[in-house]
Amino acid sequence: ATPADADASSASTGAVGPGAQPLAGAGDVAFRSPPPRPAITPAEVIKELERIRTENTQPRKGAWTREAGATVARDPKLASRIASLLLEPTSTFLMRSVGLSLLGTDGSEHGQAALRAVLSDPGVQADSMYAILLLGLASMPRPAEETVALIESLRSSAQVRVRESATTVLGGQIWALSVSGRVPLADSLATVLTDALKASRDPAEQVNLIAALAQGNRPQTRATVRGYASSKEPLLRAATAKGLASDEQPEAVNLLMKLLVDPAQEVQSVALDSLHWRTLSAAQQRTVHAAIMKGTLRPKDEVLLALFVERHLVAAPRKQALEALLTRNAEDVRVQEKVREVLARVSLN
Repeated sequence: ATPADADASSASTGAVGPGAQPLAGAGDVAFRSPPPRPAITPAEVIKELERIRTENTQPRKGAWTREAGATVARDPKLASRIASLLLEPTSTFLMRSVGLSLLGTDGSEHGQAALRAVLSDPGVQADSMYAILLLGLASMPRPAEETVALIESLRSSAQVRVRESATTVLGGQIWALSVSGRVPLADSLATVLTDALKASRDPAEQVNLIAALAQGNRPQTRATVRGYASSKEPLLRAATAKGLASDEQPEAVNLLMKLLVDPAQEVQSVALDSLHWRTLSAAQQRTVHAAIMKGTLRPKDEVLLALFVERHLVAAPRKQALEALLTRNAEDVRVQEKVREVLARVSLN
């Protein structure tokens, strides 16, 4: 073969000189996934936490917290080092918040032990932002019994905000325990919160407990949450409407339809939000249409109602409802613009 023949052969196979790898041909994948990034080292985790303390800014990379958390979940010694760092008096709220998030990643036993050491420290508990630090535990997977016990004990705190945060976290822990198969402990916690709700006479505390029970979403507590739909207190009816968003049973939808025409606008607004992604029956669609035409469904933000109508009503009832919103909001430029946008979209379908 001549040199010219060799060059032609190289061109046909995509080779570019001696030892070169073939270029992607027509049938090859032109782009390949990049190689995985090396894991963040323990030293890098500590260095970044110290930088956060010094500069009081968030981690520089969006994925850093998740990747660093995975490193912590594999390294008990690193978890202890982070706990020691967070216990230092010079630690800032942001540093502690990020550090606790790392310790809670994957719900590892050593991470939770370090986390409890930080949250049980009197100096940390004296921080005015302690209640906010607690909220980071609400989505932690696989909470240990010792972690649950710590949060439960904080419900008797002298500080209202700490009690509220602890209640919220317990709602998340009920759900986390349920999905991880630890149903008896989940049900025990649900009973504690149910009893507290029944004993409470403080509307703010009742709202907090209703939200926690709704988040926990245990079958035996759903009736308790639903029961507050008929409360004389609008605040509790609104809390129920919000809590029913996670209740998929037909009874919940029926209650939300009633709360949709509640005398209090704030209750209507929450019910509207909780119903938005549900599938309404033809009869329920007619109820919504009639309530709009009669004026009994008038939430605070009629833009949200316009979007609700777009999603749930069809044909003539949808157009009639939207035109009714235009008429009764003649002085509200924002509502007028949004309703006209919706009318333009539905007219194309």
